[in-house]
Amino acid sequence: MATKPVLLAAAILLLAGCDFIADKAAGNVTEQEAKDGFIEGCVKGALKPESFKRPLSQEEATKLCHCAYDTASAQYTDRAKWKRDLVRAGLSPNDQNQEIFQKLVVGLQSCAANQNLM
Repeated sequence: MATKPVLLAAAILLLAGCDFIADKAAGNVTEQEAKDGFIEGCVKGALKPESFKRPLSQEEATKLCHCAYDTASAQYTDRAKWKRDLVRAGLSPNDQNQEIFQKLVVGLQSCAANQNLM
């Protein structure tokens, strides 16, 4: 069973590499660029017909995504951590156990409820 420690070590190195890449990328992106990237991806997802009880207009989706971003962002006092987490989430969109995903989901749900979209 010598392969288990090797696989574990490889997984740890891979994860460490993702953190390094996210940290490096976050340092090269302004907060506005990170926000714009989030809003763009969020709007694309929100415009999918199955996302809400009815199809959203471009304006509704944009308003919803800005609200979700602002709601989640307000929970971070450390702006560098916010940007790093946002970049990391963009690099690993399937890892929904990240703290930021919970904050974004709560923000989306709250904003959608306030806009009567749910």
